[in-house]
Amino acid sequence: GGGGALHIATQYNVNKIFVVSPVISFKAVDKIESLENYLRKEHNKNYRFNSKDWQNLIKDKVWDLRSNTVKENSNVAIITGKNDDQIKEKDVIEFGERNQINVETYDLGHITLSKIPDPILLKIFKFFSK
Repeated sequence: GGGGALHIATQYNVNKIFVVSPVISFKAVDKIESLENYLRKEHNKNYRFNSKDWQNLIKDKVWDLRSNTVKENSNVAIITGKNDDQIKEKDVIEFGERNQINVETYDLGHITLSKIPDPILLKIFKFFSK
């Protein structure tokens, strides 16, 4: 979701976006090839897609943030985990630097909204209340 939200921010002026552990490039996500079968097996009611579209996504043919620029960087906040085994911290930081967006890193693995620590959740609330 975070990568998709950032992609929208490269196409349009957005009011506010706060993303956690965003995918910058699907090609760079470790073990992305195995995700298709997992989603089909474990979440077949939540995700519907065909294999051709999935292949386009993981080959960065749908979008690739490595070459895109956010239109209004002051409306975007990004956090990522230093020990993320899926999304490389380096890729997220490089995206932030290229777009002049501060990226906060935490001594965590992959950060998901379903398991977000309270201090980060408070930071998100504060961001949207400004």
